Amino acid sequence: ELYLPKRELRIFPFVKFLQWPSTEELSDKSAEGQFLVKLGCRTDPPLNDIIDFLADDVKENEQLRVKCLQFVCKRLGPGGKYEGSKALSKVKFLPCIRNDPLESSVSSVHQKELRRPHECYCDPACLCMGFPVLDPELEEQSENLFGSRFQCKMQPPAALLERRLLNIVSDAKTKLSSVKGKDAVQLCIYIAVAFEKIFQYLSTRTNDFDKRSLLNLSKTKFIPCKNGDLIEWYQPGDVYFKNSNDDDSALTEILYHVIEFSPFLAAVGVKSEASVPDIFRLIISDPDVVMEKLGNSEVKYRALLRRIAANPPFKSVTAEIRNSPFLLGYKVHDQNDQSGKNSASSIPPKATYILTKAEDICIIDNSFFGRMFPVLQAPHESDLEDFYAKLGSTYITKRVEKTFEVIGEKKQKTSLTNDLIQRIQERRPLLVSPDITSRPMEANASTILDDKHLDVIQVNTVKAVYSLGKSVNKQNVTCCAIATGRKKNAIYVTDPFDWFDVGSAIGGLILQRCQLEDSFFFGSLLESPLDQLRARGFPVDRIIRPSKPVFSGTAAPETKQSVDSGKKTESNSELPGKDASVDTLQQMFPDCDESYIRAQLGDNPTLDRVQNVAEHLASNSYPKKNGKAASAGNEKSTQPSSQASEDSSSDKKATSQRSKLGMARGLGQALGAMLSHGGTASQQNKVRSAVTHSGPSNDTGAVPPERDAAHQQGLNDRLKGQVNSCKKVNPGGVSSPETILTDIPKGLDRGGNGCEVIPAQDIKPFVGPYQTGKTSNGIKVFTSRKYSSSETFLAEHFQAVDVFATVLQQLCNIFSLDKSTVAIFHDPSGATIAFNANKSLHFNFRFFFSLHFNARTAPDSSCYSYWFTVMAHELAHNFVSAHNKEHGFYTESYVTLFLPKLAAFLAQNNIK
Repeated sequence: ELYLPKRELRIFPFVKFLQWPSTEELSDKSAEGQFLVKLGCRTDPPLNDIIDFLADDVKENEQLRVKCLQFVCKRLGPGGKYEGSKALSKVKFLPCIRNDPLESSVSSVHQKELRRPHECYCDPACLCMGFPVLDPELEEQSENLFGSRFQCKMQPPAALLERRLLNIVSDAKTKLSSVKGKDAVQLCIYIAVAFEKIFQYLSTRTNDFDKRSLLNLSKTKFIPCKNGDLIEWYQPGDVYFKNSNDDDSALTEILYHVIEFSPFLAAVGVKSEASVPDIFRLIISDPDVVMEKLGNSEVKYRALLRRIAANPPFKSVTAEIRNSPFLLGYKVHDQNDQSGKNSASSIPPKATYILTKAEDICIIDNSFFGRMFPVLQAPHESDLEDFYAKLGSTYITKRVEKTFEVIGEKKQKTSLTNDLIQRIQERRPLLVSPDITSRPMEANASTILDDKHLDVIQVNTVKAVYSLGKSVNKQNVTCCAIATGRKKNAIYVTDPFDWFDVGSAIGGLILQRCQLEDSFFFGSLLESPLDQLRARGFPVDRIIRPSKPVFSGTAAPETKQSVDSGKKTESNSELPGKDASVDTLQQMFPDCDESYIRAQLGDNPTLDRVQNVAEHLASNSYPKKNGKAASAGNEKSTQPSSQASEDSSSDKKATSQRSKLGMARGLGQALGAMLSHGGTASQQNKVRSAVTHSGPSNDTGAVPPERDAAHQQGLNDRLKGQVNSCKKVNPGGVSSPETILTDIPKGLDRGGNGCEVIPAQDIKPFVGPYQTGKTSNGIKVFTSRKYSSSETFLAEHFQAVDVFATVLQQLCNIFSLDKSTVAIFHDPSGATIAFNANKSLHFNFRFFFSLHFNARTAPDSSCYSYWFTVMAHELAHNFVSAHNKEHGFYTESYVTLFLPKLAAFLAQNNIK
């Protein structure tokens, strides 16, 4: 029952000491101590007694508690008397502190309590979640010895953190339900602060959570967000991080609840900004709320629809999408006369909008119908119109039923009908050419306009009857087309008539859907002279082919006559006169003296003579218009003698076929067009005066604005049609030799680097890191067959290849070009930036990497403008292979047409 007298045991009041007269302290290692131990004296009290003493008897005396704990710690170490004892886990004796998670934000006072070693933790950071932590003051006094010797865990395990988090959420909801008014508002503030600390702590433990825990939390509403003054709870997928660096983030903050960034919340599914699918799900589920959050701003809501329309986040239109009232429909109140009169004092129409479903909205492809009928209209933007059509909106021309009433005597084979049918038959190849318009045509469009299946009838009056539902309107027109039998149609026309109405009738016959601009376009094709169409870039000479001219030797061809049933028929084989040849050469060499050109041509110049003179002027000096004489070295070539003709004839024989082709191309289409048609353009486009025009007479030279607009629209349609005609990239690569399209006349070449030379291409598929032969967004990648270093270069820099692919994908969206028609290749030599192979476009990664790639920053506006122009250049090759004026014209046209979309893209994405 007695203990050896030791000073360190005197802290325990329950210990009874043996009184030893020789000393106050007796060591168990001394001879006397060893003797007394053998008699049964004790040296250390049982651990259970000490633990009970700490739990029950030590209350406010913290110094005594520390001394007792230090006594035990010394004997818990390796080889200690209490090592391995199980008594520690049975009694609460360790001094700990704990906080209420929801009140710790407003109170720094800790609750003190005793805990078993396995119930408390050493890291004070977990206090924010209400876990008991070993008193930091005691730990500091023991130099952090207590936690390790008593085997306290440093932090709670992840599974316990998950349970505690959900318990705190449950407690917060319970407390919120029991208070109201100001108390509820104050409690919401406490909750927001408390969870901010909790998420900060959990971010330090993110790596400890397993996938199951993270998945479970991603489906749980545990994130508090303020809705006004109160708190609402959300799943991670419904919340986004704050980030005010760009417009997308600002939109996210407007539409969704946002919180401060946290790695833990990012791990459970909170995203930095709302994606298009996220926005689309929100807008179809509650469009009124989205409109309200946007401040009831129609402009902002329409911008949101544009963003969705640019990249629709659905593969098919579901019933939910089709029936959701999330689209803008406009009710236009037009106070003007629908007939178009009194336009000088017109009042701007007023429009109001509502949110409705797609089937209730009309796409206005005919503004006349839009003014005529009170319908809900889609926004007048092509991208949004396509989006509305995809969702179920219909074009107003499909909803409006159109019939015609023909009034008066029907006359055929009048001078007016004869001239009109002649004009239609002349222009029929042009009207039905797939290169002219991108609109889908009827399968038998050419047959429909054949004179065997089409009659032209003159009448006094034609009325168009338009009906939509119960609304019916009648308008006088000058032309219409009506089916008169199986595969038989008749065009009814009044005198005078409007070419627009004729174009509308023709378009209604040959197009699957004729729009307003189509009517203008076809009307202009019929009304305009051929030389004017040719000047505007229409392929008149390639499509409308009169009989070929007949030549006799080197003399100017004479008009031949053929006798058929006693009637004479004139042949269109007459060459242009000398003046036309002079004008052509003068355009090619504007500074050359006109008299010198006339002397070189001689009388009645032939085509060969004109070609030889052009070659001579291109390769030699000549007298200028300022009156300076030609150089002495060229004086002998200025004599227009018969010997010159003989020389030209011998020159012709000596000149290679390729040189002839080069000069023929060099003369441009000016000579070719006139020669192939014979006669002048005015002769070919002559229409008898019986045909009356609605606009100013062509003889005055004045062109109506409508016709210019129609021509431009026709060109735009052709450009878009060639974009749509692009073909998928050949997955096997490209292997083609160097090709020379045509030689350039001597003196005009560029040292072997002329634009008529198409460089050789030899590329093969590159498997890449994804083992697909494609970039991350699906664009095919090719490497050089000739250079093995090409594969190594692509493998080492494939991150840059993916960046290049993103740039090309954005440009494909701008040009409305299918991504499968473009490819990336690497050619470490040569100067080929891009090439067009069978209407599929290939872009050299080498130039992107050298000029525009920066691993630290995204591609800037100079990068996009550079490759935008390159893509326009390659698309122009769908029209023409050579780099001539025609190719330059189409390149400029592509840039003009799609530059606004590039500018909008750069502005929308804040690309500087």
